[in-house]
Amino acid sequence: METKQVVSYNAQSRGHKTKGNTYKDRYVENACPECGNAKSYKDEWKTRIKYTCLKRACRHQWYEKKEFPPVSE
Repeated sequence: METKQVVSYNAQSRGHKTKGNTYKDRYVENACPECGNAKSYKDEWKTRIKYTCLKRACRHQWYEKKEFPPVSE
């Protein structure tokens, strides 16, 4: 007879969702190009940053490319 183990996950271990930032760090003041709303949600990736307008009627998404310093050898 097999017994099933109950796996419990730590609720505080959610770094894979926020990429090391808290959710408060991802809500930024950045004007939306569509509606001009001052609040947006920031999602940062390796080469670019995605912003989403927090105004319910808008929800416009725009991207910004990250600038990296030139590699000197």
